[in-house]
Amino acid sequence: MRTRTFVLTLLAAVACAAPACTAGPTRVDHPYLLWTGKDLQAMRRTIETQPWARQAYQAMVASTDRDGEDLRLLFRYAVMRDRKAGEIQKKRLLSLLKAQDPLGAALEWRILAYDILYDALSSDERADVERRLRRYIQYAIKPGGTYDTTIYNNEKNYARYDGEEGRYTRTNWLPNIIFPWKLSANLAAAALGDEQLIRETWNVHGSIRWYFDEYLGDLGFYEEEFSKMGSTPGALLLYCTAVRNLGLDELGFGYQGKGGASMRGHIESVLHFTFPGVDTGTQRWRFERVSAGDVRPWLPLAHATVEGYFPNGTGGDKLWQAHGAWGGTQRGKHAQWDGYGNFTPKMQTRMWFEWGHRLWPDAGFDWFLAQMRPPGEKLYTPTLYFGLAPIDPGRVTPPAIRSRVYPDRGFVMLRAEEGPDHWTSPAPAACLRLTAPYAHSVNDPLVLAGFYAFNRPIYQNPKSDPGYAFKFSRSIRSHCGVMVDGHVKKDDWGQTGSVEPEFADDCTTRQHFSEEVKFVAARTQERYPGVDETRALMLTREYLFDVYTARDDQQHSYVWLVHTYGKATPGRPDQWHPSGDLADLVQELSAVRTLNTDGRAWTVTVRHTPPEDPPANTPLGKRWWNRRVGVRIQMLGQEGVKAHLGATPKPPAGNKRFGETAVVDGVTVVSSIVGPSATFAALHEPFEDRPQIESFEKIAQTDDALAVRVIGRSGSRVDDRLMVRVGQQAGQSATLSGDGESFTFVGHAFVRLSAGSVTARGDLREMTLRVGDARPRLTVNGAAAEARVADGFLSWKAK
Repeated sequence: MRTRTFVLTLLAAVACAAPACTAGPTRVDHPYLLWTGKDLQAMRRTIETQPWARQAYQAMVASTDRDGEDLRLLFRYAVMRDRKAGEIQKKRLLSLLKAQDPLGAALEWRILAYDILYDALSSDERADVERRLRRYIQYAIKPGGTYDTTIYNNEKNYARYDGEEGRYTRTNWLPNIIFPWKLSANLAAAALGDEQLIRETWNVHGSIRWYFDEYLGDLGFYEEEFSKMGSTPGALLLYCTAVRNLGLDELGFGYQGKGGASMRGHIESVLHFTFPGVDTGTQRWRFERVSAGDVRPWLPLAHATVEGYFPNGTGGDKLWQAHGAWGGTQRGKHAQWDGYGNFTPKMQTRMWFEWGHRLWPDAGFDWFLAQMRPPGEKLYTPTLYFGLAPIDPGRVTPPAIRSRVYPDRGFVMLRAEEGPDHWTSPAPAACLRLTAPYAHSVNDPLVLAGFYAFNRPIYQNPKSDPGYAFKFSRSIRSHCGVMVDGHVKKDDWGQTGSVEPEFADDCTTRQHFSEEVKFVAARTQERYPGVDETRALMLTREYLFDVYTARDDQQHSYVWLVHTYGKATPGRPDQWHPSGDLADLVQELSAVRTLNTDGRAWTVTVRHTPPEDPPANTPLGKRWWNRRVGVRIQMLGQEGVKAHLGATPKPPAGNKRFGETAVVDGVTVVSSIVGPSATFAALHEPFEDRPQIESFEKIAQTDDALAVRVIGRSGSRVDDRLMVRVGQQAGQSATLSGDGESFTFVGHAFVRLSAGSVTARGDLREMTLRVGDARPRLTVNGAAAEARVADGFLSWKAK
């Protein structure tokens, strides 16, 4: 194949505004954006010598799927010299020369065609394409460029998705719609081989450098509702590969943003918001993501990193997804999306993981790819695009994962089982949403954004409205959180009809993760301005201890909610009565029953049972229901509290889209109180077959500290004391005593008495613990400690 050689000259003036350049000019031949000549030779050799690859190529040629067609044709031409495939792609490429400005937002496959078909183009055709691409870069990279009505038709206010006045923050634009323009401009610059243009385009505000420096959070989290992320990682990977092949790796894979974000971190971030596997009732489990945002599904499932397969045959992981909002190839004078007939298919998680495994084989993406293989397949057969061999599930290791706070993205993942075993463990995992804003958000600060145990979703935040979330689905009412003053009516664009919590930047966290217990506490005074709130969680392998406190000097209504599914059985059932007590607070619930607690503790057990009216071809089979999984909720007593049970509102009947069909009967558990302050202290115990916790009781409580005792059934090895401080005094020591026991601690502490040992975690300063006839050894934060045992009590004080 004839090639033209580009010489990239390093320009000192540009280098001052960008990371240090590589030394000396680099000679690069077309193609180089995705594949080099050496790559093409290796892929052809694989197809010619490996039966699996030959079969995969035959399937590629036979495919009639529109999504992914451009890349299939380019592969066929570049690797196997398929002239017909090349002619189709050349025709599509040259069609851009006749298209009106602006071209579409997502040109990656046309730009790749220019790179691969370079020698098949005449000099005039190359020059014409190059001029069109340079013109494209000018308007596509311009900050806030879609406000320019000399280029864009803005009749439907398309520009509202763009940065205001050409300035970008994490939340004032929609990158799934706007960032494809920036990526296409950068990729076009790379295809032209003009280093100065490459660096200048990369460095524009809102472009790739800014994206890694300012937009991506923590290790590389996407800052919009997670399902929107599918628009951009594939094009980002393509760009990073292109500049690496040009010798400019410091602009791509080698770049790390000011906050630590990187391309590897961006792809790995998907694993960080993924829960342990869900046993679907088949050998192909599902691995779900944090459920947050305005297109989250209804109960019980969430969007997934690995889709898995269900007994009814549904499932499987897409390679591609095409949405109008994500851009196309030609736009012209269309007022909204790019032409309504040429949407660009975008690579999805399976493709990111294949590419990621090729780049970073130590990341563990191969283990997840192995989970994506169809039923009956012994090996995972990859696409042919990235030079991978089939993956044997028996020879891959899952990546280690740990509990962690992600302050930029605004959530905390608590994982009772950490390390590589986490992904298939039945041990619980929970996500706490903090108060940071994000795009396509709903009113969800300080809520549980997913609780999983026994390889099953236990709590989710249901969206019952079709399409985007409005009304109940946008409100805090549809989340596992606490609503303040929901009785106050208010008109808002989300049609919630009530006062809603605010996102805030004052949220502070305390955390401590050990083998026995994962602790986090989040405090804010701006979620509901003037109300000092703390939510503290302690996760063990057996339960989730959940404390919410609110303090103010004004009267408020406080409503605590969790959403699960199945059949609810309350304690003291004869004292629960139908009521309208929530009509002014959570009016969407039906069949509401209420308990006047008289200040006493109360409990509700919800067992996963089949719905009364299951939909046709439901994905949940007999094995799902036969496992007898459920959750028991125990709440400590508080004067003035009422407990409530209601049926969660369902999506409208007849909708067949994922997540908008009622495959279970939802159950919402509520606790309410009116007063200046509130403390909701709950124990969430997921179980299989039957609950194992025998008692959950208060040891002592003050305005800003609480100590509780959790005792399990015989043989459960649960004999725990949990202490937590809240509010501004959390950094000061407190002493709580009751029933002969006493604990002095700062912040939080956890104590477990089990066979022959006492294990303490947290900032425990002194304790007296009832141990009976035992003479256990004591460890404090992993170190052996000397204690005195006498008269049935263990006494210890920090030195």
